[in-house]
Amino acid sequence: MAEPQLWPFGGAGNVYWQLEWLTDVLQASAGLAHHRQLRDHPRVRVGFDGLATGGDRRWLENLLERNGGRSWRVPLPGVGFVLAAPLPVGAGSAPGATAGTFIRTGAQAALVSDDPRTAEAVGVGDVLPAGVVLSAPTISPHGAGTRVLPVFAGRLGGAPVIARFTGDAAPWRVEFDLEDPLPITADAGAALYRNWPVLELPVDWSTDPDWQPQRELQGVDYGTAKPVVSDLLGQSRPVIRRHCTAANGAEVMQLLGLLWALAGRAMPVWVHTQAQDLVLSGSAGATATTVDVQWAGLGIGPRPPGRRDLRIALQDGSVLYRRVTAVSSPNAGAERLALDAALGVPVSPADVRQISWMALCTQSADVVRINWWRHDVAEVALSFQAVPHEH
Repeated sequence: MAEPQLWPFGGAGNVYWQLEWLTDVLQASAGLAHHRQLRDHPRVRVGFDGLATGGDRRWLENLLERNGGRSWRVPLPGVGFVLAAPLPVGAGSAPGATAGTFIRTGAQAALVSDDPRTAEAVGVGDVLPAGVVLSAPTISPHGAGTRVLPVFAGRLGGAPVIARFTGDAAPWRVEFDLEDPLPITADAGAALYRNWPVLELPVDWSTDPDWQPQRELQGVDYGTAKPVVSDLLGQSRPVIRRHCTAANGAEVMQLLGLLWALAGRAMPVWVHTQAQDLVLSGSAGATATTVDVQWAGLGIGPRPPGRRDLRIALQDGSVLYRRVTAVSSPNAGAERLALDAALGVPVSPADVRQISWMALCTQSADVVRINWWRHDVAEVALSFQAVPHEH
């Protein structure tokens, strides 16, 4: 059987991956939730677009007509690397930084440029830090700037619509559903608090993060009397949204490792509000189990679960995680927080960069979209919702 057709048109324009996990969530009407991961790997859909003119446009349409319903060899946009130098015909290696590219020994890679007729699939004999050793010489020349991308099997997610921009130019968009799992290792990071990981991914402030104290409200309205509304949990389940941008290969791998660890809604993670929720009003020693903060109304009424766990970020880059066990008011302008453990280091107001509340959350949905600005810059919008849990 002949090898599947290589998709020769490089990803451009709006390049994205859509990751789809599947989580079984069992939640009592007013109690704890159980999250069970049903897929070992997410389903991955990749999309990208371009503009084809002249012979390239005719070739694009012929390829789709002939091969549309079959499996393709898909050069995966978003990762890979760019050739550091031109490759002549018969080259036995491709130079470039290979860390985090998903290019694997024994698999295939593709050399893709702006000219689809020069696209070439090559076997990978070995992957070195500074380049890829090919299992056979190249059959075409490739200029500097050509992208070297890992190849995965995939099928079109649907028949693309080819618009007639002119009689001989056509913008196109394709989506491929990958048939192979991506070689990504789940890694939620080293920070742990109360046996669960803590989200310490930097926030992209080009889009404001937000916090919403959502509640499980159920209403009954027969139209003839006052509506009845029940608060099923009796507490809020805050939703925290933020954008994150990975700006180099190492950050991209950190972001992907986190997404694979969270597995959609499957795994909880501590998420802080990204806000200056409390302001330290006095110094505390290393053995202190209480801290004084400026008055914030914590001692008025019962304290909800979302106001029990603190992230204390210090100016030197270190972070402390502590649970608040009680609140008292030493004077009208301050509140005293009792902590579950000593601080471990002396802390003054000048030492503190931010004190934020944390909530144990899962992602709000099993579907996550990653937008790629280039092969080592990726952006994702994350949405988390607090989960009821025992204290």
